[in-house]
Amino acid sequence: MVAVAWTALPARAAGPRFERLDAGLPTTGQWRNGFDLADVDGDGHVDLIHGPPRRGERVPTLFRGSGDGRFVPSLPGLFAEAPFDYGDAAAADLDGDGRVDLAFAVHLGGVTAFLAGPDGDFLRSVEGLELRSPGAVDFSSRAFEAADWNGDGRIDLVALGEGPARGSPHPRRGLAVFLNLESGWRRAPGPDDRAFGDSLALGDLDGDGRTDAVVASRRLDDRAPFRIQRPEGGWEIVVLETIRPRSYFPSVAATRLEESRLVEFALSWVELSGHEWRSGVDLFTQQLDGWRRTELVARPGARETRALAAGDLDGDGYRDLVAIDDRGEVTLFLGRADGTLTERRNRALARAGSGCSGRHARLHDIDGDGRPELLMAFASEPDGSRCEAGGSLQAWKIRIR
Repeated sequence: MVAVAWTALPARAAGPRFERLDAGLPTTGQWRNGFDLADVDGDGHVDLIHGPPRRGERVPTLFRGSGDGRFVPSLPGLFAEAPFDYGDAAAADLDGDGRVDLAFAVHLGGVTAFLAGPDGDFLRSVEGLELRSPGAVDFSSRAFEAADWNGDGRIDLVALGEGPARGSPHPRRGLAVFLNLESGWRRAPGPDDRAFGDSLALGDLDGDGRTDAVVASRRLDDRAPFRIQRPEGGWEIVVLETIRPRSYFPSVAATRLEESRLVEFALSWVELSGHEWRSGVDLFTQQLDGWRRTELVARPGARETRALAAGDLDGDGYRDLVAIDDRGEVTLFLGRADGTLTERRNRALARAGSGCSGRHARLHDIDGDGRPELLMAFASEPDGSRCEAGGSLQAWKIRIR
């Protein structure tokens, strides 16, 4: 496969049409940081699983999908008691019994998993993944993924540290891999890692058949987003020379990590240029001689793009990108056959977040028609002028013109 060049063109108004399709999802509350989508209850319809909202009732919620875009929140008591808080969620068959299990990365609490029980409830997982009270764990996360990291056929959990917390002696940094072994869960040893953030993407970055990671980082001047697995075990932190100096990157998204040896991923950035802040989104394309960076959008000011999602929005077979910033504004980048990405704004999505920061986005077919829907989470502290609702969960139907 030959890598294509991506070039941002002037924004235009045309593009796919979007309609709200999310009856039953909450329109208030701080829904951060991430969610997952899967047929959890086995009824053939996609469900949405989310951890507790920030400053809300501290219990995860399973929003059961009806297959037509509607959702029904699960009843209380679905999960065993645990010191939950907001964070991220992942759905996967962790114990190999054919049922979907649920895992959570919990702010200041660690990482845990709940195995699906025979009656539709969820039981605490095996020893090695335990939640603790805030401040009692040396690692916690708000961004993780479920994947077979070590290639043994069992689903592991890969998490990025959320960073230091006020009053805590623990740094909570770097990539953490929790291996799902026959003997139980065990955290794999890794290099000293100072990155921390709220976003990561997995895929084979070097073409050796092993899963690697691209991580966001809130450390200024961090130019090492890659975590590359090594044949002898463990992984290596790898610098990407084409990343902007004097910058940090709030979010990442895989755009073609699993389809070929020539990889693409998107990365949002905030850069200190001289004495001024700039922000935007870049696309990185793997070529035979290294990585090429293409600027998709750049704007003055430190306005963070906190959520990125990739997929085919308009049904033309080319990869598109969705970006949501810290004021809830949604920008589309539509791919075309000539290898360009065109920045577009959509009136329906322009203020979808109502001033609340974007926290997570996914493109996924939730109504079974073969085309993806756009699902988004928003959350901010209400400040009197923006984000009065605190946030929301939303699903949008994409209509092709």
